[in-house]
Amino acid sequence: ILQDEIRRRYDTLSKRLKQVARYILDNSNSVAFDTVASIAQQADVPPSTLIRFANAFGFSGFNEMKQMFKQHLMEETANYTERASLFRQTTSDESSP
Repeated sequence: ILQDEIRRRYDTLSKRLKQVARYILDNSNSVAFDTVASIAQQADVPPSTLIRFANAFGFSGFNEMKQMFKQHLMEETANYTERASLFRQTTSDESSP
């Protein structure tokens, strides 16, 4: 996943890209849903730095990277929902005589 790649390449990034990397690693849910302007403000970098960061990791732009975070979050949520449903089913099966 992208977070692992960010950690792996962190030491090779410029100062500004490291700021973005730290923000993304600490706030991946925000990256999925906040606007580029909002993320840039919170990470204390210009919006163009977000685009450069996305390009450095092989994305055509920041919005493409945001989509990946959204998709990953939705998959995690779906997996959690499935696990919770299975747990409830297992629990109710065990409590039945």
